[in-house]
Amino acid sequence: RSFWGKRFYAQLAAQYDRHNLYIAAHFRSFGPITNAKRESTLQGYGGGDALQIRLSDGKKKVNLCGWYDSADKSPALTADWGDLPSPFLLKQGAREAFAADADGRGYVQELALPWKVLFGGTPQHTARLAATFQLWWADLTPRFSFYASTTLQRRGALAVRYKMPADDDLSLGLFDPQGHLLRWLMRDDYCYAGPNRVFWNGLDQWGRPVPPGHYVIKGLYHPALTTQYKMTLDNPGSPPWPTPDNHGDWLADESIPQAAATDGKWVFLGAPDWEKGVGIIAVNQKGQRQWGSRVAAGGRCISLAVDGNYLYALYSGPISTDTSRIYLGHHAIGRALLVCLDKRTGNPARFSLKHPAMRIATWRYRQDYHWLWTLRNHHSFSAATYGGQPRYFATEVGETTDALGVAAIGNRVYASLFYNNKIEVVNALTGKPTGQTIAVQAPVGLCAVDAHTLLAVSGKQVVKINLAGNTVTPLITSHLVAPFDVTRDAVGRIYVSDWGKSFQVKVFDAHGKFLHAVGKPGGRPWVGKWVSDGMLLPRGIAVTNAGKLWVAEEDGSPCRISVWNAQTGTLLKQYIGPTPYGGGTFFWVDPKDPTQMVAEGTRFKVNLVKKTSKPEAIVFRRRGIDDPFTPDGHGSAWGHCQVMYHDGHQYVAMNVSGNMLTIMRREGDVYRPVAALGSEGGPISPKLKLDGTQIDCWDSDLGHHEYEGYFPPCFRYHFGQNYSWSDTNGDHLVQPDEMHWVKTVHGVPYKKGTQPTLGDGWGTALGPDWSYYASGDYRDHVVIFRLDIKGWSANGAPLYDMADAKPIVPLPRGWSINGLYVTHDNHLIVCYNYEWGSSHDTIGCYDRDGRYLWAIARPVAAGYHAARGSAGLLTENTKNVHANNAVYDFKLPGVGDVVGTWLWHGNIRPYLFTTDGLYVGTLLQNTLLGPKALWGESYTYFFQTPAGTPYVVNGGTDAEDILQIHGLKPDQVGRFTTSYTLTA
Repeated sequence: RSFWGKRFYAQLAAQYDRHNLYIAAHFRSFGPITNAKRESTLQGYGGGDALQIRLSDGKKKVNLCGWYDSADKSPALTADWGDLPSPFLLKQGAREAFAADADGRGYVQELALPWKVLFGGTPQHTARLAATFQLWWADLTPRFSFYASTTLQRRGALAVRYKMPADDDLSLGLFDPQGHLLRWLMRDDYCYAGPNRVFWNGLDQWGRPVPPGHYVIKGLYHPALTTQYKMTLDNPGSPPWPTPDNHGDWLADESIPQAAATDGKWVFLGAPDWEKGVGIIAVNQKGQRQWGSRVAAGGRCISLAVDGNYLYALYSGPISTDTSRIYLGHHAIGRALLVCLDKRTGNPARFSLKHPAMRIATWRYRQDYHWLWTLRNHHSFSAATYGGQPRYFATEVGETTDALGVAAIGNRVYASLFYNNKIEVVNALTGKPTGQTIAVQAPVGLCAVDAHTLLAVSGKQVVKINLAGNTVTPLITSHLVAPFDVTRDAVGRIYVSDWGKSFQVKVFDAHGKFLHAVGKPGGRPWVGKWVSDGMLLPRGIAVTNAGKLWVAEEDGSPCRISVWNAQTGTLLKQYIGPTPYGGGTFFWVDPKDPTQMVAEGTRFKVNLVKKTSKPEAIVFRRRGIDDPFTPDGHGSAWGHCQVMYHDGHQYVAMNVSGNMLTIMRREGDVYRPVAALGSEGGPISPKLKLDGTQIDCWDSDLGHHEYEGYFPPCFRYHFGQNYSWSDTNGDHLVQPDEMHWVKTVHGVPYKKGTQPTLGDGWGTALGPDWSYYASGDYRDHVVIFRLDIKGWSANGAPLYDMADAKPIVPLPRGWSINGLYVTHDNHLIVCYNYEWGSSHDTIGCYDRDGRYLWAIARPVAAGYHAARGSAGLLTENTKNVHANNAVYDFKLPGVGDVVGTWLWHGNIRPYLFTTDGLYVGTLLQNTLLGPKALWGESYTYFFQTPAGTPYVVNGGTDAEDILQIHGLKPDQVGRFTTSYTLTA
């Protein structure tokens, strides 16, 4: 009998007769029997509940697996390939049956295994049979097996006795009289009620002997920590996470939807860059994803075209011609790449079978860019001013590019080259240019009418091209402002996406006569109340045979695919999301109204019971060059967003980058910046000549990429300096006299009165008293600084002067810091760099004046590579705490103030611990399936409702998967304290 608490256990029994070996198992778990693997896979152990049996008679070994095939609703029993002539035992006389427990939380499995099938006949009476059993549970790990880390070692010589109030999970900590954590004796381990004892070796968590003396034992007990999935925000997939059949999840995570095409029934959608998501998807008439393709092409933009059984994707953007990974104005070209896919499977087809992406054109990379706030303010979006954005689509910069449209008919693919005033003709079978081109002025979107006719957007008109003679005739010459894409429906009507002041899709008859427009003129507001019948930057368009107009809107606040009745212009459906990479968005929940959640710069009205969400307003967006502290809604947060209140007004502090913390104040539906703290850049590369007004954008196509004019002119000559800004005049814009600059030192020993460049990679902190915390490096120390608030302006802006920042925590050299967080009870949580730093600790806790309270020792091999199989195998110990940062703290009666953390690498787990140093537990599951999945390089958030209910938000699936945390209710938890004396 195997027993693990009262939640997972199994009983096994066996007997035999001359015909069969009989095995019975009784499993108990959290839910009903589940296994997603079909019998044909021979891999029941990888799909859920299963029983593996290994038998040996000393001459022959047979490996078996029995499970219930949930898809076929029938028993499955197989042998490993090669163990038996046929692996399917149920077809050879074996029998298997299942009976569910009455409460649905377990089942009985019985097997009859013919001796003849196993070993060729009945064993002799004196034969010995060796057997091992491996038990698999569906709700535990990615392999769906029970897992426990076991070490055979001598029991510790010292015993700590305690009395457990209830059968529950228990964490025990040994503390000195000052409250410093010496070590955890138990971490969320199951324990029976009554007198107990735990043994230890007399060493603290750093391996040092604990001296004789009087100590304190703190205990925390609670039921098993579990999570209950509620709903997903900001990913419209069904389901909104990856699935083995490739139907789940949605589109790309590192770019915005741009392209749409249809074969009349299915719709194909594209975005140029991805990492966890996919770049191209196919959806059926109901919007259900049919497949997703991870084409490795990328660039600034993508266009799609369908012809017959094939889908063609055209990518356009730059690539570096050297290996420096720093763009200095040269060593780069633009290129157009063409990909061919089977439209029904998404698999490579035709030329892409041998060459995934064919280069069909190149040009000189121009770095012709415009700031998006300028294009928004002047209604000047057009093909001549905007073609796409660098990877991540989060820097507020748009670039022009050359290859902007594609069409396909017969054995030819046509690619528009905007810069070169021509359309390139490509052989659809080989993916190579034919050498033929068609002269068209500034071509953009293309649409094939038939084998003889092509439509093309050219300047402010749509032209018809006779392919027989390559003659170009104007077709639509009015009612267009800045057209981009063009398509047709089944009866010949022409649709044109229009930018400039329009932001609509214009509809014309086959002769070019204007019929009507779809969408509100001018689109929805860039910021403010949500207007669902307004588009923002409608780009790729497609019309199905059912008369549905699909529009890829190229705006990331939020990402949206809208579907309209092509004839009436009525909005039918909108697909919102997905989030940026790893769920990384500026996410927060209104503490007073948890039905209001913000993601991708948008406030949503959320109903967790009905599992619905509806956008209510775009709550922030940069207004101009003098508004540098307003983030991009599609940007990735570098730390937590913290909701605070002052004088009846709501504020949000957000880490826009590792060295910029912005404080925004809510005014109606929008948030405007009122203060900012941080530093203007830092050492990147001496080759980049930064003076403070540029931004260094990580551009995966080119490397470090400098864009001039991101910051106001008053930032010039302040590169590398620390600053504080307060909006003293109430206009939410930066004026030179509102900036307080402090010159910084680099590469020198610590000296009182100096400041290094301040910033923490995964978040600086703002305390409940509005004090700001950040760290910086000297040659001999890492130092944490605190900057106190000086007061408030009449307009509600917190007032700071960076010159007043004072050092509070000096740390040894090499103790680099990932992030800082300050709890409700004013404890400073310091998360050290577990990958590249040399600290002895992974987390430290201090009071606001820098007095040391407690720390958690750094786990062995806690870094990126250790989590992937090298020494330490951190993934095998789910209780080895390390973190990129703390991001939230709960107020839990009976427990106290509980901190929640998140991890980018390492074992990628979120952890909970109290602010006095007790381990509480960890959440989510080590799998890649479902809303509880743990993905590397993903964000985790937490929130608590006014009623006290705690939640965790998992961003691993490029979504905000919202899960309620169970096991911490006030009537379920408890703490106790006892004394402990260690004698010599």
